[in-house]
Amino acid sequence: MAKRMIDCDLWTNPQIVNDFTAEDKYFWLYLLTNPHNNICGICKVSNKTIANEMGYSEDCIKNLLNRFITTHKLIDYDKENYEILIINWYKFNWSSSPKLKTYIEKVLPSIKTERFKRYITDLLKEIDEYGIDRVSIGYRYPSNTNTNSNSITKNSNKKINQTKKNKETSNYYKEIIDFLNEKINARYKYSSKATQEKIKARLNEGFTVEDFKTVISKKVDDWFNDEKMCRYLRPETLFGTKFESYLNEKKADKPKPKETYSEEQLKDVLVDMETWEL
Repeated sequence: MAKRMIDCDLWTNPQIVNDFTAEDKYFWLYLLTNPHNNICGICKVSNKTIANEMGYSEDCIKNLLNRFITTHKLIDYDKENYEILIINWYKFNWSSSPKLKTYIEKVLPSIKTERFKRYITDLLKEIDEYGIDRVSIGYRYPSNTNTNSNSITKNSNKKINQTKKNKETSNYYKEIIDFLNEKINARYKYSSKATQEKIKARLNEGFTVEDFKTVISKKVDDWFNDEKMCRYLRPETLFGTKFESYLNEKKADKPKPKETYSEEQLKDVLVDMETWEL
């Protein structure tokens, strides 16, 4: 027999305490624990079955479904396929286990509502990119959820776009730090939180990866052979608040080295001088 654990926060969460009626709490418990849920957080059940299992009338169940969609924004419901999607179920019931992903993919074809299937598919793509940091075995009240089909699609698109943006930014971190390490023969990590914060702050100000490379090249030329200044060829200095001034520094003209002559060259000059006519 399948078992599920319910977090005690269910009874103390301010939103539930303030917004839920007694019927709402009962219905929410039913949604979280009924035997018709699958691993994707989709409950395939008719209003009549819910009414029989809860001991309510079908009209009451219809009102509860509508309230959870429009007011509480915790579920989406497809009337044609009798499928209820519990929003953010994945956050609290999925893990990074490859076996779990295989099982979810196995269940996917059984989902009849296309927008639900797309939603789950998009979530799996995100997990492939970043993984799931933690596993939650209990319930925590999901916030900022949207339940109509357009909202779900928009949210999924936003997540995909954010995923692409995060991946691009991560590539920028690596490109910039690899360039610095190559220039000064160092081993700075692009995954360092402090380094990423500095780079991200400059990127948010509108600077480009090429700007970073320009600053690195300029300061390497200025400081690399300076025993006192070479220690400052590091991310926290180069990419800090003086970044713009480093970028716009004008390179001073280097003095031309004095010409030197070998003994043979000097002899040739003396020979030439002897042949000059006075």
